[in-house]
This record gives sequence, structure tokens and C-alpha cells, in this order.
Amino acid sequence: MYGQDVEQLENYGLSNGKPAVLLVLYKEPGANVIDAGRQREGELPALEAAIPSTIKLAIFG
Repeated sequence: MYGQDVEQLENYGLSNGKPAVLLVLYKEPGANVIDAGRQREGELPALEAAIPSTIKLAIFG
């Protein structure tokens, strides 16, 4: 049932009760999960600089 006023949501995320875009990362087999997490954290400043200040980034784990 898809009508003019119906929106299809295949993936929907919430963070603190607000709409959110969720990005799930998986480590490669044999990779160190601590190192992978630290590497992602190190990339956050560059990502934050590339998006509007009204968008907030957070790591949940």
C-alpha cells in the first residue's frame, strides 16, 4: 500500500528519541577492535568539519 501520502521507511534510526542516521561499522576478521575504534575516533574531527554544525556525530558501542 503505497500512496501519495505514505512514506516507505526501510531503515529508521533514533538517537535520544530524535531521527538519526546510523552508520554501522564492522571490523575485518583478525583486526584489533580497540585499534579500529581508536582509528574511527581519530576521523571524527574531519567528518565534523565537513558537515553542518547542526548535525552531531556520536559513537555508541
